[in-house]
Amino acid sequence: MKFAKGLLSDDSPRPEEARSAKDPSPQPQTPSPERPKLIEVEKSRLFQTVEETKGSSRKYVAALGGVAILVAVIGAGVWYLNRPGIGDSIRVNAETELALRDHFVTKEKREVTNVSFYQCDGFYWARVGVVTRTDIPNPIYQIASYRARVTENGETTMAVPIVSPADDIPCS
Repeated sequence: MKFAKGLLSDDSPRPEEARSAKDPSPQPQTPSPERPKLIEVEKSRLFQTVEETKGSSRKYVAALGGVAILVAVIGAGVWYLNRPGIGDSIRVNAETELALRDHFVTKEKREVTNVSFYQCDGFYWARVGVVTRTDIPNPIYQIASYRARVTENGETTMAVPIVSPADDIPCS
């Protein structure tokens, strides 16, 4: 059974045996004088790598800082360009809107349906829709919209009916 014998055991010489077969006397390994120089070179390479890593991390921090500054500048520019200008429609706080509605109910004796505010220089201009009253013969109650000037603190200083398209221009 040659096949089974070759499968279970390997008759070829091993690499150690092949080396010893060629050279019967083993040579002892002695430290050579070049060996310490190799260690020093490896150490110096290690420190060079560490120094390069420190330098490259500084470059990453500088690049990241530059990107952060660029994002902040772009964000400030977008914020500035999106601010409402004079004549732009805005949304005011609830207290200002309630003060305007209260003024129309108590002073003008009109019920408010909808309000649109516009940004002006130092005040708000408001277009106020009111309920029309056909049961009262007074023509002022037939008008469906008013314009009002509202200060920053919510005080209504002027409320005038809008009777022509020239009266319906914000901040006029």
